Amino acid sequence: MTVFPWNVLRPYVFVKTKDGSLFHGRFETYESTREGEIDRIVLRQASRFSRQPIRESLAKGEHPLRQLSGALVLKWSEIADINTTVPGEIQRLWTRWEKMRAKDQPPSI
Repeated sequence: MTVFPWNVLRPYVFVKTKDGSLFHGRFETYESTREGEIDRIVLRQASRFSRQPIRESLAKGEHPLRQLSGALVLKWSEIADINTTVPGEIQRLWTRWEKMRAKDQPPSI
């Protein structure tokens, strides 16, 4: 897999790690080994998805997506899957989850 075009385009990506963690962020850059193999990637504007089911997180009043500060550096050897996405996808998911959360909340008096 080549990520060089991503280094120029800086797309938004979903990244799943081998331990099951799921992240979303803007691809910033990659670092390679002396042999030219990808060693790690760097994401900006990164968020981490909860490991709990979405409805369970919302029922607890939590949001299934947590914003991370700074840069997120992930070792390439720990990445199970990586896919590009459109810039507004997270905002659409956030809006959908907010509607679900509001629907699940008891009515206010």
